[in-house]
Amino acid sequence: MKPEVRARLVSLLMIATVLSVAHASLSWMSNYQWEGGWHSREELHHGVVTSDGNYVGCGYCGYRTTGSDQEILLLKVDTLGNEIWHRFYENNDRAKYGESVKETPDRGFIITGSYYSDDTCWLYLLKTDSLGYPEWDRMFISDQPTLIRCTGYDIELADDGGYLIAGRAGWACNTGYLYLAKTDSLGNKEWEKVYANSSMDLAFGVDRTSDGGYIITGYTSLGNRYLWLLKTNSSGDTLWTRIMGGGMGAWGEAGLDVAETPDCGYIVAGYTYSYSANPGNQRDGWLVRTDSLGDSVWARAYPGNHGVGGSLASVRNMPGGGYLAGGTDDANDSDGWMLRTDPAGNVRWQNSWGDVAETGWDHVNCVQPTADGGVIGFGSSYTYATPSFDAWLIKADSSGLVGVGESGPGSNRPARPTLSVVPNPMAGPGRIAFAVPHAGPVRIDLCDVGGRKIRTIHRGEAGDSGTARFDARGISSGVYVIRLVSDGGSAAQRITVVGSRREIK
Repeated sequence: MKPEVRARLVSLLMIATVLSVAHASLSWMSNYQWEGGWHSREELHHGVVTSDGNYVGCGYCGYRTTGSDQEILLLKVDTLGNEIWHRFYENNDRAKYGESVKETPDRGFIITGSYYSDDTCWLYLLKTDSLGYPEWDRMFISDQPTLIRCTGYDIELADDGGYLIAGRAGWACNTGYLYLAKTDSLGNKEWEKVYANSSMDLAFGVDRTSDGGYIITGYTSLGNRYLWLLKTNSSGDTLWTRIMGGGMGAWGEAGLDVAETPDCGYIVAGYTYSYSANPGNQRDGWLVRTDSLGDSVWARAYPGNHGVGGSLASVRNMPGGGYLAGGTDDANDSDGWMLRTDPAGNVRWQNSWGDVAETGWDHVNCVQPTADGGVIGFGSSYTYATPSFDAWLIKADSSGLVGVGESGPGSNRPARPTLSVVPNPMAGPGRIAFAVPHAGPVRIDLCDVGGRKIRTIHRGEAGDSGTARFDARGISSGVYVIRLVSDGGSAAQRITVVGSRREIK
């Protein structure tokens, strides 16, 4: 592996400690970018809460516009979003993508994804120690001679210490059949299964079930896409399959994640065109709750926090009942979106994060409940990035509130103004994100540490949230205060201006 690229944390939004009725839960938003000469895009596709109470996410980093020269990214942060370490994994001038990560019993990590070289792709496995340093990696394709391309999308720990990977095997990287592979603890393949309904099948999610088997979801293309739910035993033999959806619109239906429920049923997250608020023309987030045999108990479509559609990429059981889901709200191209439901699928809260005033591409790709009663989302952000896509973490409290950037009619409103400045420290252009209890005039000032105003950065009318730009070039190095004043109160944050861009170790 080539020497590790030194990193700089471009933006860290340490927002607030929000007190709930029963306990304290932290809320903050952080995005991460590293400088190394060519990294211009970072994304997190999956993440876990680790046994030591911290957070680990995996994804990729590389050029923004090319499909090659991507490296797998593994990032560990503490409960406040401070980086503990990150690792890039060498690509040999080809593309590697990390799609799913799990913590292993030895407190290391197992990652699955894909390795691309020209028009060829392999399923990729990487095992690390507890500090993210590689122990071994494996690449393989199907044993069937015609299925010469393979990709991995989700991974589970098997009962015997091995791993179970779900994805696709086919004759091209973008066509093929639903694929399941079982390895031993060293990544050596023990068996594989190929499940075929059409030439365009794909598994996105897998979960180990209480009977020792597996539940897999994805889609099958029978003229159009349909959600596919498949149950196997511990050897991958099919016990039953279910196909759901109406096959309407551009992309029909798909299952993107699945989890076993406490009563041994299943909850599936994905999207639907057929049952959306505008059938056939709009995709909505979709949750499907089934019994232990895969028969539907209920199915609900969610039109996003702004009511214009969305997709749910991740779902988890919540302590105390109900479900947590996360994905993409289709407003403003896309906003990051999380929602909490009761056991019947009724929305308890939902929030989305992004810039309602600008076109952005913000995604929550994975969600997890946290030990303090809150939730965390792993994804990527353009709105809060400097200058392009950054790896993105959203830590919300038990009500789904961060306090900065919430938008849309379904969002919770902050009880007081909140403010964040990224990057911090800064040496050049930055962004100020804020939220206020209600629409009205907003003024943002640059002040010295004694509170004396130096100049006004921004003045205008604002809705319940907004952004402003700030450029630190030409300002002497030192500590300053950014202060927001509105009809609903004021908020302030200290910033550090440095004379030139520096690394935060």
